[in-house]
Amino acid sequence: MADALSQTKHRRELIESGLHAHGWSTRVTHKNDRHRYVILETKRADIVRHIGVLSTGSIGNAEYRFLDSCVEVIYVEDPFHVKEHAYGISTPVELLTEFPARLIQWNDEAYRRETAVKAVLDPLIRLLEWMHEPPDKTRAATTRDEPSVLTDLLEADAHGDPSREMRIESEQPLQHIWSRLRSLESVTLARRMLVRRGQVEEAAFVGPELDSRASGVAYTVRTANDYFDSLGTVSLSQRILNMYYGVLALASAEMLARPGSSKKDMSSIEESTKKAHGLITIEGTTNGFDDLVIVPKQSGFFASWLKVLGLPRNNFWSQKPPKDLSDLDADAPCASVAGVFGRFPELDELYEEVFPNTPPRWMSPRYDDKANPKKLSLRRPIELPRATYIRLQSAAGQLDPDLPKRLDCGLEQLLPIPDRPGEYRALVRHPEHQFWQQALPLHGSSESPRAALIEPLFGSVREFRLLAD
Repeated sequence: MADALSQTKHRRELIESGLHAHGWSTRVTHKNDRHRYVILETKRADIVRHIGVLSTGSIGNAEYRFLDSCVEVIYVEDPFHVKEHAYGISTPVELLTEFPARLIQWNDEAYRRETAVKAVLDPLIRLLEWMHEPPDKTRAATTRDEPSVLTDLLEADAHGDPSREMRIESEQPLQHIWSRLRSLESVTLARRMLVRRGQVEEAAFVGPELDSRASGVAYTVRTANDYFDSLGTVSLSQRILNMYYGVLALASAEMLARPGSSKKDMSSIEESTKKAHGLITIEGTTNGFDDLVIVPKQSGFFASWLKVLGLPRNNFWSQKPPKDLSDLDADAPCASVAGVFGRFPELDELYEEVFPNTPPRWMSPRYDDKANPKKLSLRRPIELPRATYIRLQSAAGQLDPDLPKRLDCGLEQLLPIPDRPGEYRALVRHPEHQFWQQALPLHGSSESPRAALIEPLFGSVREFRLLAD
């Protein structure tokens, strides 16, 4: 008897720990030692739920009928004898291993209720704050959304399957990468790469188009190599220019190598450069370098590159260059210089030193041990739903409170963790993947010790490459 009561208490505590991790309060409203069950009441926001926790399914039908009248779900560890006794009731009788899935449903409902209330209260709170302290116009002008940049370098593998992700393990990874890229300086090898890439993406290059693209790829890769190869022998200002033109050449190679691209030869690439790089810079509110604002145009090389990559650019700037921030719409895609550098986790501590007052634009996801279900049954394996709770950690404790929402990667139930300043909890649904990491656009590199979720640049660009010299 004592062992059974102890088991009931243990199972109740496991359920309670899962509820507490997500902000639900709990209390025992009824306890029956004779039939070894308890009734839990749990609350969050204005939602109240009642749960029956049994040590065995072999209690009498009268007890099941009593529970049916006052709880929403009954939990048992094993299904033995449940059908024999739990007849004539409408309340579901579930295994303890099914609790995680129900908890996610309850969290969904509570989150929707809380955000609905917050949407009503926040404008009133802001109005009261404004009445007591008018907002700083200067600060308001600089806290615009800075939606995001994909530096998609040449991804085709000249010696293998272009659809395969290549993992390079080397003490000098850049040199290893360049040894692969330099093979494409050969028109013959560039042509073979294009043939394989066309086969994989079912958009084959044929005839003169294949020849012109291969010649263009070979030329642009040679040009990029020349620019990058001389970095160690030139001044700092020349080094920056060389890296710019080198990346421009690699982007051109990618445009030529992508099936379906309208850029079929070098003349079409040169046409894209006639309207310059396609980025406008305007002074920010402080006239400092970190506050310099970058605005993408609908014309120019950058927009042409995004078009080839299939990324939207419809809301890019299409009028005369703006003179200052006041000419931009509130939702105009733009980014400060600090905002661009803040999207590279590899910079980490260096970024904090250079831009101490501007929070980074990335967060590091971690598995949430506290929020995810523990082993609820000693005899049955837990039936994990394809959904996982994660923690989002801000870099060095700096956090723009709107950043987690702007990550824009399908996170649900996004809420700050009360006892962890600068951290958020979120639900990742991954029905098509075994692991939650596979469902997120995680950024990682050999220069960064941890994976990161990065705020998209200019609203659509979410893939980043960093080449530091």
